[in-house]
Amino acid sequence: MKQIEINFEHDRQRIAKASWRFHLISPLLKEGMAGRDRVELQKEIAASAGVSCRTLTRYRKKYEKDGFEGLMPPVRPGRPAKAIDEAVLEEAVTLRREQPGRSVEDIIRILVLEGRIASGEVKRSTLQAALADAGWSKRQMRMYIKPAGGRSATRYEKRNRMELLQADIKYDPVLVDGDGNSIPTYFIGIIDDHSRKVMYGRFHDRQRDVEVLAALKCVVEAYGHFTALAIDNGRQFIAQTVMAAMAILGIKVRRARPYTPTFKSKIESYNHRLNRFIEECRLKNYTSLDALNGAYTAWQDVYNSSPHNSLGGTAPDDVFAQDERELRFITPELVDMAFRDTGTRSVQKDGIISIDSRKYIVDNLNLIGFDVHYSRPAERKDDVTVFCKGFSPCRASVLEIGEDVDFEARNRSLRRGVLETDTSRMLDAMVAEYERSHPGVSLPRETKDVPAPASFASVLQEGMS
Repeated sequence: MKQIEINFEHDRQRIAKASWRFHLISPLLKEGMAGRDRVELQKEIAASAGVSCRTLTRYRKKYEKDGFEGLMPPVRPGRPAKAIDEAVLEEAVTLRREQPGRSVEDIIRILVLEGRIASGEVKRSTLQAALADAGWSKRQMRMYIKPAGGRSATRYEKRNRMELLQADIKYDPVLVDGDGNSIPTYFIGIIDDHSRKVMYGRFHDRQRDVEVLAALKCVVEAYGHFTALAIDNGRQFIAQTVMAAMAILGIKVRRARPYTPTFKSKIESYNHRLNRFIEECRLKNYTSLDALNGAYTAWQDVYNSSPHNSLGGTAPDDVFAQDERELRFITPELVDMAFRDTGTRSVQKDGIISIDSRKYIVDNLNLIGFDVHYSRPAERKDDVTVFCKGFSPCRASVLEIGEDVDFEARNRSLRRGVLETDTSRMLDAMVAEYERSHPGVSLPRETKDVPAPASFASVLQEGMS
């Protein structure tokens, strides 16, 4: 690994860029992580950060080879930094200090109107970098703004319970089953902002919107309606099904800006506390999710019933129970309607639809070839109902592969909407038209009361009598 030689005064932007890259790859540097787990985690980081997996791989290899310096962008030769006249910079700082909300474009515009610089003489990026180096960027100016009334500008706490819930997903631990297969787990946690009571906590083997819906439904059924939900921009939380459920129940969704974990600091703080439980789990070497969740249930109960420093030594359960805000429960019918996994699928030629890599066969095979809507409860994934315009709702059952193909049922499905008849109106019309155009000609017709043909046995019996 190369010796790091960094000029912190002149390499400020390069250091910031390298720090952001290290933040992205730091979860991938964990020792002992299985290759498959690292690939899945890398895909998640790439999706959330808006970069490609190949880029993350390049960052990781550069860090392993050259350390932190390898993550810094290369210096472009032949492009010396443009200097700004000291008098102009001093005036720009004065304008920023007069009104911290002024943008760099507004400062340049004022300097041009006052005749201090010519139009196009100073670029926005050049002045912005100069102001940052002088300690007067917008971000640095926030340090000089004192909140009114002594209130914190970045921390908050709701006055009552169930006014705001914070939700998040945490990765770890990785289980190993009896066959030696690694099972990654994902913890879904929901915490009350006011009381810091954990409303829901459970480990899952997948992180999808279905698991998020099931978690939110458990909270609503147990504690009733809540006013708002704070989440990040993970695809599991911003999925259409989750947004629709919150809209139906009249719950506001507050989404955090990228790289602002303090927005939901309560659940982030709890995730750090959860690391203690995960370290204890590694001593137990759990092989099943049920056993892991069983141990967590006891651990969560201890947390909710133990004194909390941020609550003045009061337990979260006690703060939640003593709050004056009444719990408002929702009717089971509305809860069931809101927390349903829905979507659109095309019925294949064998009557099968695929949902989350599972195959279901529709009861009404006349739906073959149609686009249908499906709906199922979040906690009962196999209770699927299918809807299609022009057809009555029907169920879809989990596909069970048999030993033989049901050709009769398949042929019936291919003849959907066909009326049973014992004649051909086309041929009857052609025969009638032929007889009208040829007077005196009568074509032989099929008679309905045709005696059954004699069998060989009956003919032989008549000949012997």
